[in-house]
Amino acid sequence: LDRVYGAASKGILGILAGVILAPITEEIIFRGVVLRSMLKMRWHPWVAIPLSAFIFSFIHGTTYQTIDILPFGIIVGWLYWRTKSLLPGIVIHIAKKLIAFVPPQFVESNDDDTEVSMKVWIIMFGISIALMAYGINSYRKKTQCLESNLKKANFANANGI
Repeated sequence: LDRVYGAASKGILGILAGVILAPITEEIIFRGVVLRSMLKMRWHPWVAIPLSAFIFSFIHGTTYQTIDILPFGIIVGWLYWRTKSLLPGIVIHIAKKLIAFVPPQFVESNDDDTEVSMKVWIIMFGISIALMAYGINSYRKKTQCLESNLKKANFANANGI
């Protein structure tokens, strides 16, 4: 992280920028602008989603990151397409950043108490799991609502209402 973000990756402001601000910004740009534009231009979702995910992973730089980020971009792109909402992707993206970004902040510190670092990492991991569950639950609720509305509309059409 130091190589990429330098001094900005240290401290609470670095954590907030890396864990909160970056995921929100990236989701707005890559799902809210890039993917939404492709879908509005009537690109097939199975073309638009991987292409926007590739652009998302390519922007991050290294081949190693592309291997990790490309499937992630496809997953959150699919979530955006299915829910028409950036919120599930933002929540899952924040959870992913919590797992990747926060623990090294504590492990790389000068604190020799690895037991404290491990406890903090476990807490962050738990928060990440909870945020991912929230994102998945948001998707589930949205699709259930859409299915319910579709059934009501089909019933009304079938009965001439």
